[in-house]
Amino acid sequence: MVFGFSAMQANNPDISLFVNSTARLPVRWVGLLGYSKDLGLLRLSNLTTVQHQLDITTVSSQLTGQWKFIKMGIGGRTGSGNHSRGNWLMSSAGLQFDKFTISYNRDYFNSYSLNLSSHEISAALYITGLRKEDNISAFVNSIL
Repeated sequence: MVFGFSAMQANNPDISLFVNSTARLPVRWVGLLGYSKDLGLLRLSNLTTVQHQLDITTVSSQLTGQWKFIKMGIGGRTGSGNHSRGNWLMSSAGLQFDKFTISYNRDYFNSYSLNLSSHEISAALYITGLRKEDNISAFVNSIL
């Protein structure tokens, strides 16, 4: 099990573009909870994240499965507050090796008047590799 909490922009930095402006970036609070279970040939993992900044709160959860070096996942994200964008569907697929991973992620939002989608392709090289016997490495291995 993994638990985390953070505060970003804790000092409310000035993000003004002009000298006489006073645009401040509000604090963003982030909490996460993750769990991973090895079921023999299959590893299932879940990561749930809650973020709050000013008057917007976002909750996302993703479930991923890894079989040998193939991993897939599905999840959802919802937001509340001004400027939030309802419910999103998230999906992912990738290949995971001891020192290298490549993955594709897609977030999709659909409403009556608006369709949004984001795509992300990522590759990572692990300098020291992931230790298969380490539970944190196994969790990171299956979530990312």
